[in-house]
Amino acid sequence: MNHIPPIPPFVIVSERLVQLEQLLSQTGAGAANYPPDTEPWLDALSIVHDLRQSFDQIGFLYDTSRRLIQNTPLRETVDLVVDTLWRQQVSFVVVLLGETELGPYLYQEMRGVVDPLRFQGKQCPLPLWGELAHALVRRLDPDEPDYLLISDMALLRRPQQEEFPWLEREGSLMIVPLRKDHIAMGALVLGRRESNGFDDPELCATLLEIAGAAAMALYNAQMRHELQERSDQLVGLQLFTKSLSTGEPLEAILTAITAGVADLLGNVDVYLLLLRRQLPDSLNCLPVEYQLRLPWEDLCVISNRAQTTDRPPFPASLYRLVMWTIEAGQALFLDPEKDAALPEELYYNEVGRALLVPITCGDAPLGAIFAIASPSDPDFDESDMVVARTMANTAAAVIGLSLQRPPGQV
Repeated sequence: MNHIPPIPPFVIVSERLVQLEQLLSQTGAGAANYPPDTEPWLDALSIVHDLRQSFDQIGFLYDTSRRLIQNTPLRETVDLVVDTLWRQQVSFVVVLLGETELGPYLYQEMRGVVDPLRFQGKQCPLPLWGELAHALVRRLDPDEPDYLLISDMALLRRPQQEEFPWLEREGSLMIVPLRKDHIAMGALVLGRRESNGFDDPELCATLLEIAGAAAMALYNAQMRHELQERSDQLVGLQLFTKSLSTGEPLEAILTAITAGVADLLGNVDVYLLLLRRQLPDSLNCLPVEYQLRLPWEDLCVISNRAQTTDRPPFPASLYRLVMWTIEAGQALFLDPEKDAALPEELYYNEVGRALLVPITCGDAPLGAIFAIASPSDPDFDESDMVVARTMANTAAAVIGLSLQRPPGQV
């Protein structure tokens, strides 16, 4: 179905002014003698009414843009975007933000949907055949509207259930990409209960204006948020380094390393996997309250988790990747809930639900740090990997010095 391209509000105002000028000029020098109910005057009044509405809309968009460019935190910016869109008489608003252009995309906020807490903070599927993927594709024609419309979800049977499981499939749907420098960084998913709810070009133009301002505001808020996180991590790295003392027993050092990594990466699950052959036989690898269900006898496991009953056992194939990381000295991202690929089948990932980082002292491999993001947190990215590798290098130095102490010396 072809939709009329949206007309920007400023163009509408300009066209209405031209029409009003032409109509008033038709009255000629005797305009004052025209009865007020003649057709030219009624048309002029109608145009003035449209102008007033357009100016009101422009004022609303200006106020929205002014508020969005303020240096507000990411959470407040998301709330402001949702509040602004809600004023456009939509039945639901969903804000998605991506970690890269290809995803993953996470639900940041949902309003007007059933049980939003079930999905907020979680990943939105991005199948290549899906409506979201089609909406995020860059438009080759600059004059083509940059959004996707489904005028009647029930009639067209779009989108499919597995893409948006929260969606009530009645009414109309609009997906507006959020772009920075023409690259998708997120999307707005909007709905109206009636069919053809987004057929008004002026409404679409307003929503596009809001989306443009929202994209810049969210991008800037994300940058400020990430800069603050990196700053906090740098401070945390300094404190982490100071907290490790080679004068402590090895078991206390390993416990401190595990807790420090977990704290600096955002209170995630951390497993310190060390080669038993590199450790003294007297080392108590597993705290009494901790029972890890991993039959890896050649690895000593230390973790910040006291209980593991809420997490299924790791796949046996993960062992191959752990040993490859230790021996090859190569860090990687992975998904801990899936069967791990063979080392020879690995390919580069920019993000991941988990990361593996080798711990190497000189040329001697000691083990690896295995960290897993919680379901409510975003995937680890390259910045997290840099932090983890820095901590692994610090840990390797401290562990190496501790292992060089004569037996019995504290």
